[in-house]
Amino acid sequence: MVEARRAGGDRLRLERERLGFAPVALAALGGQSLNSQLAYEAGRRSPDADYLRAIATTGADIAYIVMGLRSLDSSAVNQLSRRRVEAVEAAWHLIVKKPHFWPDQEVRRALISWHREMPVRRLQEMLAAQFGPGRVPPKSSIHRFWIALDQFWRAQP
Repeated sequence: MVEARRAGGDRLRLERERLGFAPVALAALGGQSLNSQLAYEAGRRSPDADYLRAIATTGADIAYIVMGLRSLDSSAVNQLSRRRVEAVEAAWHLIVKKPHFWPDQEVRRALISWHREMPVRRLQEMLAAQFGPGRVPPKSSIHRFWIALDQFWRAQP
């Protein structure tokens, strides 16, 4: 239990840093004191639902903080993944032919945003929950797409 709380605290700190908040600022947004924020991040205490609900409005990925699994909601598509999506979409024609799921913009952007961030099976589950099972590419298609993305990122200056 202590180890899980410590890991959750580490993820909370990483998420706070990703969003660009100082500990005192996120504490205030969550309706907590700085000491409470630091205790959460150190894993000495677990945040309650009211705190998590409040910081979710900042774009914090609550599923990641609590369970270590990134979600596919709008908070997951941060600046970095937006730039990655734009770069891939702008230059994809130079690399390979487009995969069969390319016209499905939401699925395509999720696959680019979550490139190598989680196991393919977990990504498929998240896509099915978000968009419905009919829009989920097969595992082999995702693997081929991710291999092509690996090549794309290696070729970038």
